[in-house]
Amino acid sequence: MGRGIVHRKSDDTRRGSRLWKFEQVHDALKHNKGTDVEGRKLDLNELTADLSWSSDSFSKMTNLRFLQIGVWWSLNGSNVCFPNGLETLPGELKYLEWHRCCLESLSLPTQLVELHMRRSKLKKLWDGDQNLVNLEQIDLSYSKDLIEMPDLSKAEKLKDVYLIGCKSLRQLRVHSKSLLALILQGCSSLQELDLNDCRELESLQELSPPLEWLDLYDCWKLKHLSKLPPSLWNLRLNNCRELESLPELPPSLKKLDLNGCWKLKHLPKLPLSLRNLPLNNCRELKSLPVLPPSLEELHLNDCWKLVHLPKLPLSLRNLPLNNCRELESLPVLPSSLEELHLNDCWKLVHLPMLPPSLRKLSLNNCRELKSIPELPPSFNGLDLNNCWNLKHLPKILPSLGSLYLNTCKELEFLPELPPFLKQLHLICCWKLKHLPKLPPYLGSLHLKNCRELESLPELPPSLKQLHLNDCWKLKHLPMLPPSLCNFHLNNYKELESRPKLPPSFNGLKLNDFWKLKHLPKLPPSLSSLRLYNCTELESLPELPPSLELLDLNHCWKLKHLPKFPPSLLNLRLNNCRELESLPKLPPSFKLLDLNHCWKLKHLPKLPSSLWKVCLNNCRELESLPELLPSLTQLDLTDCWKHKHLPKLPPSLGSLRLYNCRELESLPQLPPSLEQLDLNDCWKLKHLPMLPPFLQNFFLNNCRELKSLSELPPSLWNLRLNNCRELESLPKLPPSLEKLDLNDCWKLKHLPMLPPSLRNFGLNNCRELECLPELPPSLWNLRLINWRELKSLLELPPSLEELDLNDCWKLKHLSMLPPSLRNFRLNNCRELKSLPELPPSLEELDLNDCWKLKHLPMLPPSLRNFRLNNYRELESLPQLPPSLWNLRLNNCRELESLPELPPSLEKLDLNDCWKLQHLPQLPPSLESLRLNNCRELESLLELPPFLEELHFNDCWKLKHLPKLPPSLSNFYLNNCIELESLPELPPSLRELVLNDCWQLKHLPKLPPSLWNLHLNNCRELESLLELPPSL
Repeated sequence: MGRGIVHRKSDDTRRGSRLWKFEQVHDALKHNKGTDVEGRKLDLNELTADLSWSSDSFSKMTNLRFLQIGVWWSLNGSNVCFPNGLETLPGELKYLEWHRCCLESLSLPTQLVELHMRRSKLKKLWDGDQNLVNLEQIDLSYSKDLIEMPDLSKAEKLKDVYLIGCKSLRQLRVHSKSLLALILQGCSSLQELDLNDCRELESLQELSPPLEWLDLYDCWKLKHLSKLPPSLWNLRLNNCRELESLPELPPSLKKLDLNGCWKLKHLPKLPLSLRNLPLNNCRELKSLPVLPPSLEELHLNDCWKLVHLPKLPLSLRNLPLNNCRELESLPVLPSSLEELHLNDCWKLVHLPMLPPSLRKLSLNNCRELKSIPELPPSFNGLDLNNCWNLKHLPKILPSLGSLYLNTCKELEFLPELPPFLKQLHLICCWKLKHLPKLPPYLGSLHLKNCRELESLPELPPSLKQLHLNDCWKLKHLPMLPPSLCNFHLNNYKELESRPKLPPSFNGLKLNDFWKLKHLPKLPPSLSSLRLYNCTELESLPELPPSLELLDLNHCWKLKHLPKFPPSLLNLRLNNCRELESLPKLPPSFKLLDLNHCWKLKHLPKLPSSLWKVCLNNCRELESLPELLPSLTQLDLTDCWKHKHLPKLPPSLGSLRLYNCRELESLPQLPPSLEQLDLNDCWKLKHLPMLPPFLQNFFLNNCRELKSLSELPPSLWNLRLNNCRELESLPKLPPSLEKLDLNDCWKLKHLPMLPPSLRNFGLNNCRELECLPELPPSLWNLRLINWRELKSLLELPPSLEELDLNDCWKLKHLSMLPPSLRNFRLNNCRELKSLPELPPSLEELDLNDCWKLKHLPMLPPSLRNFRLNNYRELESLPQLPPSLWNLRLNNCRELESLPELPPSLEKLDLNDCWKLQHLPQLPPSLESLRLNNCRELESLLELPPFLEELHFNDCWKLKHLPKLPPSLSNFYLNNCIELESLPELPPSLRELVLNDCWQLKHLPKLPPSLWNLHLNNCRELESLLELPPSL
């Protein structure tokens, strides 16, 4: 019937939209006809001899979408030949089936969806790069001459690949996030198989020799592997998150990469040839098999459940064990070991003897570690951060060049320091009262927040840097050595006197010296002087001749400055409120930065070398002096009394004017200007002609501005905010990449958007009636407060970010583009459903879409998921395995949660009134916040690595489970029924209890606690001993 309809529509059989009779098809191709043809089928079974067609046989078939050529029942039939090759296939072709194709290579159109070329003579499909973004299926089975497949990494929709019996194929690369099936039986020459980023692939058939290389990186859904060929020597399984086990490994295997195999619990026997074994982020791995003797590197970072290690091979050189939180002990370390990394091994209490070859040891955040064995002689650096229980250090070797100790809270003293130590950094060593004798070659000494430190020993003559911050009890300083170049003193409340500054001194920084009124004589070598928050400082001494930088912040009482030396290059004055004038600026001066100098009325003559002037909140300044040709940047902010600008120099590249309320006009803009930023210039009505090289143009709250002049062709960023009288825009330049229009109330129409546009935002343009066609290159679209918008046109395929806010009447969304990564919907009140979410989506933010009752399936790549004020939502779909942040606000009807993914790190539940129970919390969870979950009565076991726990307005919560040892912040607000607390972990730093009415007793407070808030705990009868760190 269909063929009859097509036949009746056309008198000329060669011009019908579909051709299937052999004579019609042959005649059209032979004479290069058929411009109206959309589909053709050619059955070669009717041939008695080979046909020869010209290379341009398809050139006029511009509408052809379906092409089928082949022999379906005879293997010896005649064929179609192209003696001069085939130039091209029609650009609109979507389906191509060509059995026994005689061509050796073929260029495919970008619109192609399915390719079927069984038993072809193809040796390779095409040369170079082809962007086949729509291709979904390939079948080249029994193409025995096929040697090489092209790189299919851009075929992101590819689902099925059939290559049965391609005996000559040696290499295959497919990087498609949509791939579901790959059939390779009989590919007896295949040596390399790369399936990187095939996220939907769940299984792989048994592979055969001579395969040597197998890459399955980012195959997220792959659960099982079949038997591996004995020829395999390289196997990559990074990020195969669902893979639970491995088959027997071939003895030839030399490289095995298993990073990010979250669910892998056990390993098979390892081959003896293996040299490197990366197992980072194998979260379920509890133990290891016997390690091969040739192993040189073993990586076990983030193996959370690993408790013990087997015997380590003698050849091992590098052992990273960072964040193995359950690891309690180590075996004997091999003599060849050079690097050992044990950061965040929370339960590790002791270390074995360190081998003599060890050069590097990292022990950051080993909270239970109490001691360190003797250090080997080759050791040259020690880094200890957050080793809270470490009280003593071993003897430090003479070869040690640097020592860093951060938050070793229990450390009371240091051993003798080695003579060649050059750097000593001590941060938050709260109990440290004294330092040993400092070595003669020490060049840098940093002491921060050493609260009990009362004095310093004699400073060595080699010292060049001395930084002393928040050492509250330090009252006196020793004599500063003559070599000292850089000296920082911050927050020294008890310091009674300042030592004499050495003559070689070149940098001085003083912070929070509230009572300092005068400075001593400054050394002649000083090049940098920074004074912050010296609120009582009234004057400065004579400035030295070498000074290049003068930076004065919050020196409120400073009224006058001394004469500037000729060497001065940069002057920054911030919040010097009483300063009335400046001295003459030196001729070499380059930067002038004046902020909140309220009483400054005039500026001196500007030097010819000046290139940047920033004036912020100089309220009394009425005018500027002449601007010289060297100036490239001029910033004026909150200069309220400024009415006119002087002539702008020809070299000016950037002009920013913020809140210059009295400014009525601008002078001619120089041709070199690249950035023009005009904000809150209320009285500005007209703009001069814009210069030809302008690239960035920002207008904000210029309320009187009614029109814009012609935009320059070089412009690539245009932002118009709160230009309420602006009714139209000029033609947009072809180079424009960013366009933001906010609060342009009277704007009714937009010009055509240029094809270069990548970023487009519309906010509260109340009179705008419709959107112009969106360019295909657009990747960021923001539509905010467009209340009359009811539907969206087709979205461009390249779009990666989509924000729709306050589109009250929007009821439906079209299909979302496959490239979309971030999708935000806020206050779209009439929206009832969402389309299918693209597989590339990583962030989904849905707020105040009141009528949305159901959600589509969440994509596997989703990492951030936020739901706010979904009053009708009763259930959630299955959560994807990659999710690490889940936030649910005001989902009042939600009674339960689905299973939480193993990757989840943050969980926030706010105003979920009917939620009574939580599912099992994943071990990866680091932050849990429960606010106003009124029906929640109890919790299951808390995850072992939780660091932050908040319970607010959980009215029925009576008891808490055991708190994890990693917890550092614990908040309980308005938990009215809570009667007691469990034991507090030793890591706790902050405890806040507000309105816990029934709470009578507190457990013992840990020694690490530094913040304790107790408000309205009405029944609390007593407090135990307060910790010293509070």
